[in-house]
Amino acid sequence: MAEEVSIYRDAQIQVTNLRAMLPGKTYAMANVTSVAVFTQSASKGPGILLAIFGGLIVLIGLPSSDVRGCAFFFGFVLLAIGVAYASSQKTVYWVRIGSASGETNALSSHDYDHISRIVNAMNEAIVQRG
Repeated sequence: MAEEVSIYRDAQIQVTNLRAMLPGKTYAMANVTSVAVFTQSASKGPGILLAIFGGLIVLIGLPSSDVRGCAFFFGFVLLAIGVAYASSQKTVYWVRIGSASGETNALSSHDYDHISRIVNAMNEAIVQRG
């Protein structure tokens, strides 16, 4: 049997030439056929729609003196919430592992560099396996 050689290690993750130990699951590198970074784009649509709706309410409230203050305030609040929500959404990066049984998203993070280091280490383990 081959000797286990550590390729990557941090506080929660260890990748060796024989296995990848991710939080909650261990993958045998002998069963892994491919590893890649999968990017899940942030969903900013709901925040943008809310901001547009709030902006329209603000515009509707401007010419009317009867509802001006209430509509302006309510519209501005919706606009601010929509902008805050849209700007808070971040892209999620996944370690995507391929095997004979299909592809699995194994680990996620907002930090591309962290996920990239893990994917590179797992790819190195596949190369060392031969």
